[in-house]
Amino acid sequence: MPELPDVEVYRQVIESGALDRTVTGVEVDADRILDEDLTAERLRNALQGRTLSSTRRRGKHLFIEIGGEDRWLRLHFGMTGRVVVLSGDEELPAHTRFHLNFEGGECLAVTSQRRLGEIGLVEDHDGFARERELGPDPSDDGVDRNTFRSLLSGRRGSVKAALMNQKVLAGLGNVYVDEILFQAGVHPEAPVEELDDRSLKAIHRTMGRVLQTAVRRGADPERMPDRWLLPRRREGVDCPRCDGTIRKSQVSGRSTYHCDSHQEERNSR
Repeated sequence: MPELPDVEVYRQVIESGALDRTVTGVEVDADRILDEDLTAERLRNALQGRTLSSTRRRGKHLFIEIGGEDRWLRLHFGMTGRVVVLSGDEELPAHTRFHLNFEGGECLAVTSQRRLGEIGLVEDHDGFARERELGPDPSDDGVDRNTFRSLLSGRRGSVKAALMNQKVLAGLGNVYVDEILFQAGVHPEAPVEELDDRSLKAIHRTMGRVLQTAVRRGADPERMPDRWLLPRRREGVDCPRCDGTIRKSQVSGRSTYHCDSHQEERNSR
């Protein structure tokens, strides 16, 4: 599933290639990705003849301001969604579920192999975040070490489950939580209520570094540093950081990968 780094890359793609262009066509190929109160006709009426004027992101949700409408187009990418901006002579990619044609020939396409995801219209992106009870975005400067500690305070269960909870932090998912814990040296099943200050500090510091690096490298697993877990999410491969082995397990119902050596120690207060 696209996570914060993926969606931030999509936001940058739209920011650089799809703003300030007049929409000349709106096509929806899968009605079920539309919000319950939204029809393809309403979406066309909101976008046709308008321009996209700015972008915002909150966790895994991407918001695109519709010029002159006081509304935002909201995109959530489900399990397999992605965004591309095409020139006039490029064909739509496979599994395109929604696309906008622009004056001049460019096209913004949202693809989803599994027809999952959400497209909606919202008047206020901050209001939407409050309504969905989304936690702060972990890439925001406001999520400093003290705020991070406060967000996890009083929670129970595994640290992986806590970090993946969108009401705690909006944007982290299975893959990047594994990466953060791998680099911080914390076991994904470690009880969050037993983590000491040293472990919390390591997770917070690592979280910022991982997210920044992933965005810089286009959220492409093949471009990640050699010492990262992400390119090696396979049972039984050698750990790139120590003499351990990568193990696979289930944590909170999700396939989880960790090193059986440097992540085995569970720090407690």
